[in-house]
Amino acid sequence: MSIQPHPAVLGNSGAVSASMFVLKTYEIVSDQSTTDIVSFSESGHSFIIHKAKEFGSCILSRYFKSSSLESFVRQLHTYVRSIKNVF
Repeated sequence: MSIQPHPAVLGNSGAVSASMFVLKTYEIVSDQSTTDIVSFSESGHSFIIHKAKEFGSCILSRYFKSSSLESFVRQLHTYVRSIKNVF
């Protein structure tokens, strides 16, 4: 399955301008097979991690070197202004 980048990660020329972290995160959240673990909010402007333990062990370990949710959240802080931590 090929994931198309969200328009927000495209530069003026239409080329991808986001980091690999952002692209991988978008791919993770867009995966319809894991919506019980992580999914976009109703507005589509944010995402919700429904099952933190499974998100770390089953999903993060497939895409990143670390399966630590805390590391993932620290990395997110580089790209977003506010994150609601509800652990």
